[in-house]
Amino acid sequence: ALVAMYDSPDGRAARDASSLLQTLGRTGSPRALRLLLRALPRNPRAPQRDEDARRGAALAGLEAFARARGRIDPEAFDPLEALLAPAATEGSTPDAARAYVATVLGLLGATENPRASRVVGPYLQSPHHPLRVAAARALARLGVASVEGPAARGLGDPDPAVRLALADGITRTGGSAVVEALIAVWVSSQPVDRASAARALGRSAARVPALRDRTALLLASSLRDASA
Repeated sequence: ALVAMYDSPDGRAARDASSLLQTLGRTGSPRALRLLLRALPRNPRAPQRDEDARRGAALAGLEAFARARGRIDPEAFDPLEALLAPAATEGSTPDAARAYVATVLGLLGATENPRASRVVGPYLQSPHHPLRVAAARALARLGVASVEGPAARGLGDPDPAVRLALADGITRTGGSAVVEALIAVWVSSQPVDRASAARALGRSAARVPALRDRTALLLASSLRDASA
């Protein structure tokens, strides 16, 4: 009934109502998801203020959908990725643009689509703290395949929220490539959260028999050095 209301000819006012889009998201309905994704692209002929408000409502509806269902269908990856095009934030203030991108990164994480890792990963290098946190939390759900190096280096981020989220993502999905990246960070001179790195390294190496002994020796050597 809500979808029909949004699509009805006399539902133009409802299209601009954020409460309707968020209510649609809370239903967790596949039809509601399709409608919310359809509401995301900007109409270049409409006033930007109206379009930004409608798109913001659609994003809030997708966040409600993710909470209701626990995830967003992986097929939503393509329309969500398109929202990160530079043109998507034209005319926005820097703070509004960063908040918008952080929301989209979170939604990409909720798709749990492995293809999203390569899109989210570069934001770990952002100079803006909210974007690094959003990227790390998204990768905690997506896994770190294809971004093993940036994820391992992210364990040296000054923000503990970034380090903990990355450690969780590495621990859940790390394979031989991320173990190699973690070892490289561990033996380098760059700063790293040793507690998070050790946890991620130990649990990831447990899934990679070929690297298990090497990792154990590295951690044991570090413990000896610390107690010396």
